[in-house]
Amino acid sequence: MRSIVSPTEVASRALPRLETPAMNRTFPPIALAIFLATVSTLAGCTTSDEPTSGRGYAVTSCDPASGCADGAVCREDLCLAACAADADCPAGAVCAEGVCFSSRGAACAADSDCPAESVCAAGACAALPPVLACAADADCPAGSACDASGACAATPPECVAAAEVCNGVDDDCDGLVDEGADSACDDADPSTADACTAGACTHGSDPTEWCGAVGVVCAPGSTCMAGVCVGTPACVAEACGNGIDDDCDGLVDEECAAAACAADSDCDDGDPATRDACVAGVCTHG
Repeated sequence: MRSIVSPTEVASRALPRLETPAMNRTFPPIALAIFLATVSTLAGCTTSDEPTSGRGYAVTSCDPASGCADGAVCREDLCLAACAADADCPAGAVCAEGVCFSSRGAACAADSDCPAESVCAAGACAALPPVLACAADADCPAGSACDASGACAATPPECVAAAEVCNGVDDDCDGLVDEGADSACDDADPSTADACTAGACTHGSDPTEWCGAVGVVCAPGSTCMAGVCVGTPACVAEACGNGIDDDCDGLVDEECAAAACAADSDCDDGDPATRDACVAGVCTHG
């Protein structure tokens, strides 16, 4: 379970803690001034082995499907600030894999190498920031609201319904992504299988549209080339022996007399998609 902190606690975490001697002690004015200056200096220092810590960095929770506002990135169900370097993060926070974490710790190879509420990022354990606590929506930053657990959660933007297209987005606001979008990918080529895959149109070869040896005849206006119906040539008079529907009537070499032959080699029509054979002295092109 994520830790939750109030805005007041976040602010107090960001301030250095100073401890002064008991007020009933008496110091000479000069000694007291030197002592206080030394304490103040030490309070702002960290040792070299102490991890950098963004104590004042707290975020909202999020749903990966809804995302975050203001350019934040939803990771580990938290809206983490985007960054390119530590300088892009809130004071004391660190940048790893494009987002800001509270601190950077020991080296790791997997999340299991890190303590609770930390993940392995860029080869080091990165502490996740706490979630902002709230009592009402007004306690949360813009783009979020107070949920039933008393934590600020990112709210998805209002969906404006539009026609569904192939883009990986729920355009028509029905909770489904790219449903029925295959039709939006139609390239008007009957030899391709048009589909919407992972938010992008694909146009692969469709075995049901192959022509020639498998026996499928190309649609009027298309030509069977190497087993695939391609192009939209102008319709002309049927030419015999070429295995093409020249006159766009859906028939190939219709009304043509079969060529005489003595061997299979006499029947080669130049189309690798057809099976040329000499059968009983007549060429066939299956």
